[in-house]
Amino acid sequence: EPIIKGGLGFRDPQMFNLAMLGNQGWRILTKPDSLCSRVLKGKYIPHSNFLQASIPKGASSIWKAIIADRKALERGLIHRIGDGSSISIWNDPWIPNIVTMKPTGRLGAEPLHTVSELIDDYTGSWNVSLVRQNFLHPDAEAILNITLNPAGGNDSIAWALEKLGIYNVKSVY
Repeated sequence: EPIIKGGLGFRDPQMFNLAMLGNQGWRILTKPDSLCSRVLKGKYIPHSNFLQASIPKGASSIWKAIIADRKALERGLIHRIGDGSSISIWNDPWIPNIVTMKPTGRLGAEPLHTVSELIDDYTGSWNVSLVRQNFLHPDAEAILNITLNPAGGNDSIAWALEKLGIYNVKSVY
């Protein structure tokens, strides 16, 4: 039987603490209009976004901890495709069922930058030949298996470790 550490019965209090800090980062990303997000963004990231935020001089210990835990949070983030215009093909995680959630290789010399370039403007579906010409076979298959909304919409961030895409402390802890 495992030894339970900590006064509240958590098996790994440090991991639980990191998961809770990740929850705060998730809220800043997904609920930017909440009071907590507005206060933190106003004080620490008025001209940037959470994923690029730094730790300014005199930052609170809470902000330092949230930023320190951001790398762990980023490992579970995936971009969900709306119109694909804000998702970098090569830099952002957007391909489910691939470990890195990014393309593992590149074929062809087509200068592709955003996911929107892979979507046919008229049908709102994947440009199958373009995808197959520019990605390794496993990546191309994974991309073509992503369901698109023909109407497009806004790209969004989701939590890759949960089916519904919502950050859950339990999925981290």
